[in-house]
Amino acid sequence: WGTIPPGRGATHPSSHPGEEVVVAVTGHIAVVVDDQEFVLAAGDTIRFDRSRPHRLHNPRATVAEFLLVVAPPSR
Repeated sequence: WGTIPPGRGATHPSSHPGEEVVVAVTGHIAVVVDDQEFVLAAGDTIRFDRSRPHRLHNPRATVAEFLLVVAPPSR
């Protein structure tokens, strides 16, 4: 579980082995994967390969809450 204040978040992408799921709980979460941005509203979900460069940020003026699920690489 995490929160991102308005207009804040990661400024540089990261990558790690495994898979990641982000669920927007309240507000909006922008998920950037390979320079493609996906803006999630409350209830939206995205899943991606964590080895791809990615970052999360909050593009709006309200606090965003999210749930992050991480799994080891699939075989």
